[in-house]
Amino acid sequence: RTGLLPRIKMLGPTLGLPIEHIQYANGHPHVNLLKLLAKTHVPLRDYQQEAVDQVLPHDMGVVYIATGGGKTHIAAAIIARRAIPTIFLVHTKELLWQTKERFEELLKVKIGVIGDGIFEPEDITVATVQTLSNQPLGRKVGMVIQDETHHIPADTFYYVTSKFDAKYVYGLSATPYRKDGADLMIEAAAGPIVVQVTPSDLIERKWLAQ
Repeated sequence: RTGLLPRIKMLGPTLGLPIEHIQYANGHPHVNLLKLLAKTHVPLRDYQQEAVDQVLPHDMGVVYIATGGGKTHIAAAIIARRAIPTIFLVHTKELLWQTKERFEELLKVKIGVIGDGIFEPEDITVATVQTLSNQPLGRKVGMVIQDETHHIPADTFYYVTSKFDAKYVYGLSATPYRKDGADLMIEAAAGPIVVQVTPSDLIERKWLAQ
């Protein structure tokens, strides 16, 4: 994974190291998804729209949105804008079904499911990390989005995201730092923090109470 590429580009010249970045990952818009999502409008709050606009210029990155900030809406908007085959990773079967239902409501397309004993992938699929760590997907993916990035083992997250030849990899989190110090592995898998919306930001904008 190339999440540490920004650090390497910064440190390389100071260490006298030549750097060559070859990009070959799959990231082209999908014709069927473009047609299906062309008229999709995901309702967003002001800071959510700002977050989406900040994410899209980056191929990789972690989106830090405080609890209550609506990470699922932001993810749905990113999926609609990219219109490429996407895997959305969750770490519990409860989140698996909640997210599938919410995506279908927001995106108006059939959402695949991998997990809880079911293996039914679609162009946009919600999957549990545990299932994909043990079972190959068997199809190309252009984007991987991991929900609650910092709440799963960093080595598992790194392993699962590394299985996909995806151009775009993003992590969503309400807690941007890990107590076990494995932040660097998360960054290697998904890139650095590119959006940060703190509880204070949401309180100041009147979206959260003190």
